[in-house]
Amino acid sequence: MPLPRPPGPVRYLSRCVLILVTVFIATYLAIHLTYTVDDDKNHDKDLPERPSKYAIVCMTNRATSYDDITIQNKISYARTHGYDLLWDFDYTSPYPKVWDKLYNTRHAALSEKYSWIWALDFDALITNTTIRLEDILTHSLKYAEDHESKTPSTIQIILTKDHEPINLGSVLFRSSPWIIDFLAKWSSRYGAICPQNGAEPLCNEQEILRDMLAVNAEGARDHTVIVPQKWMNSYAEEINRFLDPKDEGRVWEKGDFVIHFAGASWWLRENVDPVGELMRKYGEMVDL
Repeated sequence: MPLPRPPGPVRYLSRCVLILVTVFIATYLAIHLTYTVDDDKNHDKDLPERPSKYAIVCMTNRATSYDDITIQNKISYARTHGYDLLWDFDYTSPYPKVWDKLYNTRHAALSEKYSWIWALDFDALITNTTIRLEDILTHSLKYAEDHESKTPSTIQIILTKDHEPINLGSVLFRSSPWIIDFLAKWSSRYGAICPQNGAEPLCNEQEILRDMLAVNAEGARDHTVIVPQKWMNSYAEEINRFLDPKDEGRVWEKGDFVIHFAGASWWLRENVDPVGELMRKYGEMVDL
């Protein structure tokens, strides 16, 4: 069953104020975000007037205690390296927000402005800002060739493994006709049932891709490389239950590119604000 709306223009910053529940957060976002995306030229107005080969796609549909930390973190990184930063703050989707990751990525690819698009979750922090996307791509494509005997030019998706066994909190998509077609086919599987999910049986986008990779549906496995988790999606020691088994229990270490608080709201649910607490703790450790 396809999602209940066709792919269309991503709603960017003009919608952000609609999700804010306090005057403080609304004021902060108005000051710090309204300059980041220009809908006409689609790049950061504070950057030189030149196209970027890379876009970072990020989204949320609710206000949090850590908005200022994660938003400013991504703004700073994008400005440092000259990447476009594409935000989606629309909260009106009639389906789980995670599916907008596919819509937003596909829309960016359709613009034909980018070589690669990095979809990064709102609950992730870039902790080593000296590492460039170019570096991750170089290492990942070589990894595909050396460890999976895949031709680098055929790789369309770069992601990491964990206990689930994959996680899409930090994933790179090649901007290409193939990915545009694949994202449409992937999103068309919305509504599939995952019996193991119990009371909430609908599969999420991550579970759908997991199952597609398992059987190489639409050539998914042929065009994907799964790189070590520590390269671009490290987990905090507080939520180490989802580590990539191949990393032998390694948690985030200073110098790692990204820390992602996947599952924190569940595993640390006894805390009042688990993700916010981790954001504030690890936000102090960002390498500038």
